[in-house]
Amino acid sequence: MQITVFDYADAVGVHPGTARRRLESVPRDVRSRPHRYGLADALLTLKKKEVDGGAMRRLVATVVVQGDRLYVAEDVTAAKALFALLPQDCRARFDVARSLFFASVANSAMAVPSVMESAGILADLLLLQPDVLRCVVGVDATCDVAGIAPAFALVNCNNSYLEEAA
Repeated sequence: MQITVFDYADAVGVHPGTARRRLESVPRDVRSRPHRYGLADALLTLKKKEVDGGAMRRLVATVVVQGDRLYVAEDVTAAKALFALLPQDCRARFDVARSLFFASVANSAMAVPSVMESAGILADLLLLQPDVLRCVVGVDATCDVAGIAPAFALVNCNNSYLEEAA
């Protein structure tokens, strides 16, 4: 999930120069014009008053996801930092999604030791899944967490997450 400086400026309501300054430290895809920035990292540059004003929801709404929707290829640290930035109503929605995730994985064929050992970390990463993020921030009303949970767990299960969390 990526955005441009112009997406950021429009969604947040800042000048494009301000958006560029804020996104300086965010990794970007320099092969594209205009440059594209990772959404999760860009969201972390928002100020609390901007988040409270709906900038997070507007920025997430600008993203068009192409290709793989299950593999998030992000780090747990970014997911946890993004969770900390969420307003209370968004956290409540994510708590529901997380509970559905645990229940769905536990009741599926994916409930094998290697997946269950990292279920907590996978649940943190769930926030970075495009459909879940859109639902959590209020862009979409619903998301089929139970339907995607086993496949999400399989695709994103990686023992390096366990090492990073330790």
